[in-house]
Amino acid sequence: MRNDTYKCWLLLKSIVYYCSCGLHVISNSVHHRIANSVKTSGTLRERLFQTAYSSKKQSIMSGSNGSPIWDRLVFNKIKEKLGGRVRFMGFGASPLSPDVMDFLRVCFSCQVIEGYGMTETSCAMSMMDEGDNLSGHVWSPNPACCEFTRLIIHKCI
Repeated sequence: MRNDTYKCWLLLKSIVYYCSCGLHVISNSVHHRIANSVKTSGTLRERLFQTAYSSKKQSIMSGSNGSPIWDRLVFNKIKEKLGGRVRFMGFGASPLSPDVMDFLRVCFSCQVIEGYGMTETSCAMSMMDEGDNLSGHVWSPNPACCEFTRLIIHKCI
């Protein structure tokens, strides 16, 4: 398993893309690698990162984008690890940890959406709304998918 996530990490670093959709395993790997590189970079850089992270997270939770100074000093280097142009990240299959979701939002300055569903409906069964800054939930069911699922269940019975 470790070798597979490492190969995915190398692949992610080599591709420049705008949209990222994946599983929680990849997001956890990205979070883990960045957190470890921050911890091993020295006390001053670690404190700078923690200050920038706290400030930007608070700004994002209040609805703004945060200071562009923090982006230039800290987060642009992290964005470059995924090509620097990611604008959207979508995850499904299993829930993301709220800490990882917040980390991705702050470090990559992009919209992070989580979905839940079944094989018949993909992850569109229940998705977070655009602009939703809360972590740890997936929101309410999509009415169109609920009707589709109800029809499938009703037909099978």
